[in-house]
Amino acid sequence: MMDKLFLKDNDYAGLLKELAREGIVYASVEEEGEKPHIRLITDDYDGQLKPASIRAVEPLKALLFPALENVGAYMGGADPGEAKQRAFIIGAKSCDLRSLEILDRVFAGGDFEDPFYIEKRDRLTIISSDCTACADECFCGLMDIRPYPTGEYDMNLSKVDGGFVVDTGSERGAEIVSKHKEFFSGAADGQVEERERNREAISLALEEQAEGLRIDADLRKITSEGFEDDVWEEEAGRCVECGACNFICPTCHCFILSDHAGGKGYERMKRWDACQYAGFTRVAGGASVLQRRSERLRNRYDKKFIFFPALMDRYACTGCGRCVSACPGKIDIREILKVLSSQALARRQR
Repeated sequence: MMDKLFLKDNDYAGLLKELAREGIVYASVEEEGEKPHIRLITDDYDGQLKPASIRAVEPLKALLFPALENVGAYMGGADPGEAKQRAFIIGAKSCDLRSLEILDRVFAGGDFEDPFYIEKRDRLTIISSDCTACADECFCGLMDIRPYPTGEYDMNLSKVDGGFVVDTGSERGAEIVSKHKEFFSGAADGQVEERERNREAISLALEEQAEGLRIDADLRKITSEGFEDDVWEEEAGRCVECGACNFICPTCHCFILSDHAGGKGYERMKRWDACQYAGFTRVAGGASVLQRRSERLRNRYDKKFIFFPALMDRYACTGCGRCVSACPGKIDIREILKVLSSQALARRQR
């Protein structure tokens, strides 16, 4: 929306401190000996936290669709009473921006809208950033996602020597620049060129890493054709039904409502649910549509690679690799897709 700007390293902390005076600031950071994670930034921030080079462990959905949320009260129960403060997320990566397209469609773009999600989404300003490294589990390139944001942000920061090349993507981003002019200057041609070289380098590194996993097939087609393949039974044998893959996934969005005593009355709570749980589809009388673990595992892939492409022409997988690193059974979504691809090829060659 304007010429590219530059934010010095020394001014990065100052900007975060100013934003912390305007609302709640969450930043994706790296600390010694820890994986990138999201931290709350306050107005006394000392600037010692390093901006994350890859996506955080926590998915962005946790800020908009909390794991446990009070959504109502009756008969004297405690009202949710959430403080409606402006919020900022700093350092969101491209894969998480893609996940918001899925969540927006589910909670704000269908026949039924979630007012709690919409209210949080409206209050959130997104300051994204380019990836400067790739984790072993990353495979966003296989999902046609670049390791740097190409849109869906209010402002983006691209790390270069001495600071960040800044792009604004919305009026909210432009407003931040206008309000905090002291932190920004025009980006030099050399800084923009460095940004482009960095993007080419990280894209190449990601491509080389994923070379052995590349699938030259339509994922929607091979998942649909492989509905009865034996891969589901084999992989489900290592599933412990912990739900980690669901909870860590940036696009999984199933939830369950339950009522609990709270205060003098009752509260209705919304909490994350997992399709890998044995009771996920259990109904009155004990019947269940997905009784076998293999059926529940297959259901997850059905949703991501068949249902959502049909619904909105998007895979509901961002290639972030969080599920790969979280699974105690070492079930690897990339390997399952490779098996489905090879079995589809074998069927065609018969």
